[in-house]
Amino acid sequence: MSHVKHYNIRVMRMDSNKCERRMYMLWLCLIAVTQTIYAEVIVESGSEVILVCPVVGNYTFPVWTGPTGLSNPLTFGQTVNQTGFSFVNDTALRISAAETRFSGDYRCKTENGGEGSVTLKVTSYNVTITFDNLNSNGHYQGTYGENLTATCVISGGYPEPKVYFLVPSFSASGESVLRDNSNKTTTVKTSIRTQDNTFIVNASITFSISDYRNYGNLTCVANFSDANISKRKTVFVDILVPPQEVTMTTENEAVYPSTPAVFRCAVMSVPATNISWQLEGADINTSGYNYSIKSKCSVDREITCESNLTIHDVKREDLKTVTCIFKYQQMTVQRSESLRTKFSPTNVTVTKLTLPVDIRFTPQKVTLNCSVDESRPTAQIVWKRISISRTTILNSTYITQAIDGRYNASVTLSKIDVDIDRTMDGGMIHCCAQVVGMADVCDSTNLTIYYAPLIVQPLTDVVYAYRGDNVSLTCIVDANPEPLIKWENSTEPRPQVEKETSTSGYKHVLPLTAPSDGDNYTCLTWPDNPETSSDQGASRQVTIRLIEKPLTPKPIIEQSSNSNVTIYISASAPQPRMPRTFYVMFALSNGDWMQFDKPIPDIREGESATVRSYTLPLGSLANNTEYRFAVKSVDSYELVSMSETVYFTTAESSGPSCSDTYVSKDTYDIAILISVFVTAGVFLIIINAIGYAIRSGKCT
Repeated sequence: MSHVKHYNIRVMRMDSNKCERRMYMLWLCLIAVTQTIYAEVIVESGSEVILVCPVVGNYTFPVWTGPTGLSNPLTFGQTVNQTGFSFVNDTALRISAAETRFSGDYRCKTENGGEGSVTLKVTSYNVTITFDNLNSNGHYQGTYGENLTATCVISGGYPEPKVYFLVPSFSASGESVLRDNSNKTTTVKTSIRTQDNTFIVNASITFSISDYRNYGNLTCVANFSDANISKRKTVFVDILVPPQEVTMTTENEAVYPSTPAVFRCAVMSVPATNISWQLEGADINTSGYNYSIKSKCSVDREITCESNLTIHDVKREDLKTVTCIFKYQQMTVQRSESLRTKFSPTNVTVTKLTLPVDIRFTPQKVTLNCSVDESRPTAQIVWKRISISRTTILNSTYITQAIDGRYNASVTLSKIDVDIDRTMDGGMIHCCAQVVGMADVCDSTNLTIYYAPLIVQPLTDVVYAYRGDNVSLTCIVDANPEPLIKWENSTEPRPQVEKETSTSGYKHVLPLTAPSDGDNYTCLTWPDNPETSSDQGASRQVTIRLIEKPLTPKPIIEQSSNSNVTIYISASAPQPRMPRTFYVMFALSNGDWMQFDKPIPDIREGESATVRSYTLPLGSLANNTEYRFAVKSVDSYELVSMSETVYFTTAESSGPSCSDTYVSKDTYDIAILISVFVTAGVFLIIINAIGYAIRSGKCT
């Protein structure tokens, strides 16, 4: 490309032997012989240039002079003093290969005194780009979080290029791109013009390495805006990343004697960080423990290393410091965790009560002591009262004490006052040592309580009975130890015919034969102690009320053809009237009574009898078997009466036999054939009938 400023200029390009070369010829129109005419020509280095003297007229071999540094005068007569220069057409000056040092003003002077001037600018875009202060591997080295200064040297260009740097960054879509970072960094530029009329440009950039993932390389760009040409060179930047995200954690808490202690250390850096372990400030190798270490590093742009230390044979007394040493070049970082072996107490001892606690005459309170040996963490002591039906937490008003033990832990002492009541008899008081995540360790003492008699039955003051029936009065007393119990009618004691222990206490039964209405009976009980009397016990009086026994209807039994058995009950209202519920009772002729669970309510209106029925479920009774049936009546006082017994023999089974249930395959096939032919015949008769009707005009 060439640029020429003139009054009248013609530029010519010549081709020879398929090698392109450019010639620039300048023709100027001379206004006056003595007038100086100027022009400007811009060519690329290495191009062939012909400078035509702009003086008008007939002349030959003008005198040419050029820029300083050339062999001036360039010509004298026909002689050319500068190598690579020659005459063309006896007036024009040819430069076979333009060099940047040839740039400048060229003047020609003719023999008749005319003068002309041509300015030549020779450009060069073939520059050399180098980086200063590189490491031996040809890279820059920077440290994450610090500043890096890079220097780029551009040599051999003309005109002076614009120099800037490109650093990697991320686009909005997340792709890595190069961006001009000049406006965000410190950039210093200096330039020197050489004797060859080229420039040496030194450009330095200082930037902070704030993201080690983005600064993988750095690009220096030399831009020649006059020709829209850019030259660039990229250098790799090794980023040192000091230890980042340094962590130490306890992955598994040690539990004596079964669970080992596991510690984990992790660090990210470039290059990798060495990890080692210490116990109590000394190398883990000298600890005497059975341990194992597993280490690994994973590489991305950065290197993440982790190390896992497992101490297998932890001891109860372990209360030590485990340290992780991170060594990175000349830097050392430490992280520590405690080796605190967790263990539960092995022995819990609570005060044993060897004698019964007697609360029959005065309230009592007992004080219990509990000792718990060492644990880590220190165990929490919980007092519990445990009986057959429930567990109750007891609160102590005393402050728990802790005493130093042998294993860098504490022995715990606790005390509690327990108010004793009758419900505690046969129960236990537990002292439990609780450590989170571990099983409770407990000890207990049994409670035997002596307490005063308490009548738990009868609970009502009136006992109802059917007139003429025998009656049994039951007195049940809750007491410990066994009390004295007796029944009295007015002031006359009655013999204790039955005497036994029930789940509710001591039971004494008084049988009565046909008692009178309004009889009063009293149950008396008191402690069996020579120092006590009956007035220190308890009593309960009951009155017997007799009612008329209602008639209980006997059942009427029928069996239908489908083998269902139905029982009918026809009952009249009792006098006095009271609600009743009937139950169907049945038994084999020599077996025990059994009851169908479905109750039949006795609901009627007026004095007329009402019939109720109950159909037994199929399969309830065996076929051809004799049974006994009766009706049990239960009234609102829970008095029970039974009807007369009725005997009934169930019928034989009337269902189809096996021979009637199945047919042979031959019979089945014949039946299918017959049904097909019969169906076809009937269908044919119907078709003939319809055809006849249509032919006779009865159907249209």
